[in-house]
Amino acid sequence: MKLMLRYFVFYFVFWYIVFFFSRAAFIISIAPLVGDLSTGHILYAFLSGWLLDVSTTGYLAAIPVLLIFLQFVFQKKWLAKLNDYLVSFFIVFYVLIAIGELCLYGEWATKLNVQALLHFAHPAEVFQSATPGITFLFFGLVILFSWSFLILYKRKFSLSKRITISRVPFSKRVGQGLLMFLVLLTVDFILLRGGLKEIPISESDAYYSKSRTLNDVAVNPLWSLAHNVAEYSVHQEVNPYLVIDDMKADSIMTNLFSVDFDSSRNFLTIPRPNIVFIILESYSAFEIPTFGGDSFAMFLDSLSGQGMAFTNCFSSAYVSDQGIPAILSSIPSSPQMAVINETTKALQLPCINKDLKKLGYNSGFYFGGQLNYGNIKSYLYNMQFDVIRERKDFTGDFVEGNLGIHDKDMSKLFLNELNGSVEPFFSCWFTISSHSPYDIPGPLKQLVNDKQNPYVNTVVYTDDALREFFIEARKKEWYANTLFVIVADHSHDTQRHFDFDAKDFHHIPLLFYGDVIKPSFRKQRYNQVCSQLDIVPTLLHQLSLPADQYQFGKNILNPAAKHFAFYYFFYGTGFITDSCFASFLKDRRKLLKTNCTDSMHLAELKLYDESFLQKSYEDYLRR
Repeated sequence: MKLMLRYFVFYFVFWYIVFFFSRAAFIISIAPLVGDLSTGHILYAFLSGWLLDVSTTGYLAAIPVLLIFLQFVFQKKWLAKLNDYLVSFFIVFYVLIAIGELCLYGEWATKLNVQALLHFAHPAEVFQSATPGITFLFFGLVILFSWSFLILYKRKFSLSKRITISRVPFSKRVGQGLLMFLVLLTVDFILLRGGLKEIPISESDAYYSKSRTLNDVAVNPLWSLAHNVAEYSVHQEVNPYLVIDDMKADSIMTNLFSVDFDSSRNFLTIPRPNIVFIILESYSAFEIPTFGGDSFAMFLDSLSGQGMAFTNCFSSAYVSDQGIPAILSSIPSSPQMAVINETTKALQLPCINKDLKKLGYNSGFYFGGQLNYGNIKSYLYNMQFDVIRERKDFTGDFVEGNLGIHDKDMSKLFLNELNGSVEPFFSCWFTISSHSPYDIPGPLKQLVNDKQNPYVNTVVYTDDALREFFIEARKKEWYANTLFVIVADHSHDTQRHFDFDAKDFHHIPLLFYGDVIKPSFRKQRYNQVCSQLDIVPTLLHQLSLPADQYQFGKNILNPAAKHFAFYYFFYGTGFITDSCFASFLKDRRKLLKTNCTDSMHLAELKLYDESFLQKSYEDYLRR
């Protein structure tokens, strides 16, 4: 009996050591993100997170409790060895999660979650998109931590090294063992639920700081991921965001999108222009002066000065498999998942390509990498694109990066595709170079004295690729009949380092450009707040096509339309109007950030945000 109790206690001690050192590594990795907070405040994460650590160990102890009971009763050494093998598996599994989260956090500023795991359906693409430094860091730390913890467990905590042959009769061992088993199982259950309090433990029990990053440090990564997976399973059937009366939410959404009249004018010189979407990978508005940014993407800035620049556009979410359907299908992101990862739901989505096909448009989508990442290829086929080409479909002599064909070479390939297209055509080029690992040709320049310098270099590189593309495109006959829509799939951290939940982090460029735009509409800046979700309804209005199926988008150019944007990030949502914005935790609806000075306006924004989240998730479930 003493052996059972002693191992149970030592098991919790061992896992606390594991959690301590993995949390220390996390703190070191995110040190630049916590600002000037005191060392004591940062280190308090170890204490604040201890209850979730205990709860996590309680789950990890459930099977070992059974095995040490069986070993005590039957005195079989193989049972102890089986327990040690199981614990070894737990160790490696935990290290993979903890180090994976550590490496993910620098790019996504979020804990490991289901959405990130879904991308591992194509692991090669994940590692290709990581910088060599991150890849080395991941494998290096996984090996180092796994080896260290396995050695520590084997030498100091292993059950097989602690067992002794008991001379207690079998019947007595059964009675004593069963009693201790029930006691340990009860204690373990109490610990894993966080005590005897009425409400079980939750992530909130680890929160202690106004810094979200430090709260993420305090939350055990295995507990967080398991909770997220459980939520994901439940949320497939039930809307977890029913926070206000459904009829009231319907009324609020109707009010948001209703217009008394439509006095928008047509800016096109021809009724059926070619339409070319250039979807910029991870492109922040804060690299372009016209959009309030710094002077890096200067060719895009020059185009913005000649076309129609929408200077207050915001992305719907923060990854490509959410951004592309937001642009082409005007569909908002669903928390924790991308609708295009579920083919049966994606089949039912509207898409501008489907609408244009009815008018005889030919269509194509072109990407220099692999479109299986995020299930994008399946989405494009379901949206009925005539031609879909990715890296493997292009031949020629060009320099490649880890992810595929660099933008300068891809711009030439895309131009060739357009030259062979039958008018009218609808074509999309999804750029690649401004995605990690930022391995563009040639040495990087010191453009900013900041960790985002590699990213800024790729922004400049893609901007130059666009310049080369347009120089050649202007020589083609089809150019005079073409409307170009240039927009980012989502934004990115920049040299300005906006918080992930702030509106500025999600600020992206949106530009309409081309000879088919009437002179009176050129060189105009449209400063009202808008979203990726509004692009398709706006274009369909210009083509005199119905847009009722795009219920989450609006015609930007209708003066009677309300100006707003809804955005989603992993742990919350935000709502923006022309006057202010507010962001909220998606589960507890706690206010995260706002610049609203009027409490009534803030309350209104909260209702808008809750209604949009509730109804968009309802739409996801219904498909």
